[in-house]
Amino acid sequence: MAYFISDRQALASDRERSAYTPFVPEVRGCKRTEEMIDKGHPLYTALCSISTLESTSNEMVVYPVVPDGCISMFFYTRDKLNYAKLCGVTDSIRKFIVYPGDQILTTDWHWSPYKTIAAEQGRSIATFRLFNENYGFNAEDFRKRVGEMLEEQDRLIIILNTPAQNPTGYSLTDADWQKVISILSSQAPEKRIALLVDTAYIDFAGDEDEYRSFLPYLEELPANVLPILAFSMSKTFTLYGLRCGAMICLAPNEEIADEFVRVCEFSSRASWSNSPRVGQSIIANIFADKDLLDRVTKERKEIRDMLLKRGRAFEEEAERAGLPILPYDGGFFASIPCDDPASASRELEAEGIFLVPLAMGLRVSLASISEEKCRRIPAKVVEVLNKR
Repeated sequence: MAYFISDRQALASDRERSAYTPFVPEVRGCKRTEEMIDKGHPLYTALCSISTLESTSNEMVVYPVVPDGCISMFFYTRDKLNYAKLCGVTDSIRKFIVYPGDQILTTDWHWSPYKTIAAEQGRSIATFRLFNENYGFNAEDFRKRVGEMLEEQDRLIIILNTPAQNPTGYSLTDADWQKVISILSSQAPEKRIALLVDTAYIDFAGDEDEYRSFLPYLEELPANVLPILAFSMSKTFTLYGLRCGAMICLAPNEEIADEFVRVCEFSSRASWSNSPRVGQSIIANIFADKDLLDRVTKERKEIRDMLLKRGRAFEEEAERAGLPILPYDGGFFASIPCDDPASASRELEAEGIFLVPLAMGLRVSLASISEEKCRRIPAKVVEVLNKR
């Protein structure tokens, strides 16, 4: 097995990301323990750990590991251990343990398959209002719903899709995150909370370092709150059909990290068996080649800039046409609040405009239309809605 370790991995901290630097564990203050796995089909990975890195200093070391054909990634320090499991955002939601009949909390504007995933596991989705009257993050409703739900159940999963949320394009600010951390830290210590941050669109929101500035706040959470990051390599590396991702557990101690790995291995084997190696190998090869990594990074920035230009064009024309839209910060989608979205969607289809009806409005896919069409849509939507 080959391991490519770099300061330029997408989930690293605010370290230098400008160039690929080969990682030598002994030089960088780490000790490596490696297991050779030579069994199994060459297109699949083994459901076991392959390599570990342990810091030999007290300094926090978050060196990303991109393994070729490995399902676990490890981030070690002397006193702290973080595990990541390659599985993807959808599977991340399935792996949390709450009791049958319990509810999972997320925002009222959300990716609708959350409901399907929860229902398959015998759970259901409850929501809080994402926006307050000023269209900022509704921390008060979040506080209210967390408190109410923990009065009814001992364990709670919270899903926050940010930055560049699907379907609105909204991103929590650092100030919003401070409120989230404060609210969760104030809950009774005997309650168990899992905070799943769905970061699927993080690399299409804006500057890659700036939009990771919230990560240190997660380390402030108390021991009864377990933060999990769901990261989509399929999106960041434009590998949609290969469904490659990471679920990263920011465990407060080794015992919880070990339990996380055992649960994930059991659940993974029972749900999708083994992870395809193709996507992981592609990403490993990218990080092994500095020129290729630079090309991929440049290409992703071009795509991101194109999306942001489309989003700004849509915002400008919506304001000019008097079309209310939800705050867009970045990503693939923007949303229009309206009554009877299904009917509105059908009427717009007759005009050659195809928008996805949601529970409280319409979703516009900025990723699938040109900037010129982004400018044309708002006035047409206003025209159709005003006829109703």
